[in-house]
Amino acid sequence: MKKRFTDEQIIRNLREAENRDEPVKDRCKRHNISEQTFYRWRNKLTRRGLSQRKACG
Repeated sequence: MKKRFTDEQIIRNLREAENRDEPVKDRCKRHNISEQTFYRWRNKLTRRGLSQRKACG
């Protein structure tokens, strides 16, 4: 399956979501992604960040 978004685009999208006071539903609609995809990205990034912190610390 072809990826529609690069890792950089995903990270940028998640960071913008954190910084804006916009409902996830509206943000997903604007970017043509499902809410499930948004939360999957967020969870994957969170797990990756936690595992990197454990490896460093």
